[in-house]
Amino acid sequence: MSSQDAAFIPAHDCEDPIATDAHARFIRQLYHVERDSLEYQLTSHLRLHAIYWAVISLYCLDLLDSPTQIILPRQQVIDEVLLCRDHTQGGFGAAPGHDAHIVPTLHAIQILQIYNALDDALPSAEQDRVVSYICSLQDPADGAIKGDIWGEKEMRLNYAATQALVLLQRSHTLDIPAVRAWVAQCRNIDGGYGGVPQGESHGAHCFTALGTLTMITLLDNNAHPRATPTGLSHTEQYATAAWLSQRQTPSGGLNGRPQKLEDVCYSWWVIAALAMTGRNNVSWIDGHALTHFILAAQDTQDGGFADRPGDEPDINHTCFALAGLGLLGKHKIRSVDPRFCMPKEVITRLGHEHVH
Repeated sequence: MSSQDAAFIPAHDCEDPIATDAHARFIRQLYHVERDSLEYQLTSHLRLHAIYWAVISLYCLDLLDSPTQIILPRQQVIDEVLLCRDHTQGGFGAAPGHDAHIVPTLHAIQILQIYNALDDALPSAEQDRVVSYICSLQDPADGAIKGDIWGEKEMRLNYAATQALVLLQRSHTLDIPAVRAWVAQCRNIDGGYGGVPQGESHGAHCFTALGTLTMITLLDNNAHPRATPTGLSHTEQYATAAWLSQRQTPSGGLNGRPQKLEDVCYSWWVIAALAMTGRNNVSWIDGHALTHFILAAQDTQDGGFADRPGDEPDINHTCFALAGLGLLGKHKIRSVDPRFCMPKEVITRLGHEHVH
């Protein structure tokens, strides 16, 4: 057995299946990489994303507020988030000096809300500027929300924009019926959702579609009462849940679409999407087999989780492996709200009942 293979130990071979200390070291090392290093420059386009993934990972491990292990210095993180602000456009870029984009804008707001620092970090007028930036990205021609001024469109961008508005809790000018109509165009006959109209059904797009529908229901205070939190009918939700339940492979892992390899990140996308359809007891998949697959992708020596056993760990898959385990209720991992991928206490503080 190679040294690389030895680091990936199946759950049943581990006395303590979660290598918490190794994950803490892994996250600390990634965050504190030297700014003038090649590693930092090559990954700067993901900097704010990675900080969010690290924050969620530490929350799941119950280390975010640990008085004995300060892995992400709170004020340092907040200051770095603010350095990513694009003052010209009003949103946030992925790193200092980067153009604003809706995804890092969401992550900036998520991080500030998790640290309960939004109002201190962004005065009321600046929060209004962020809202104006988000609403300016909606295309009046079809209702979709663009990623940036260059016009990229995809389901995740609608999700990022609508969640950001929910977290900001401010008045907005978003055309909600138009967003709902665009999402409906992305629904396929198999019950899944594509990233764009007529796109292939995909597990992550199902999550962002259901998430978008959930967010706009929360945003639309004048909406008529709907049968479900997503606004879909029970029959539609059942069809989506059925498609999602077919994503489990013989390995126990989940894939994003038929005939594709399993990937740890779908342990979050698919399980969280199932939760949004009301299938929150994961009885539609084999939770034990999925847990075994996730833990087999854990590097118990150097920390982190990979996309699948034997591959190199990264912070993205570490975040969604831990978030997935939390939704599965495994190994004392703290669970996050499946609609937001945010701590439940934060969602409760904002006045929304969390979903299990």
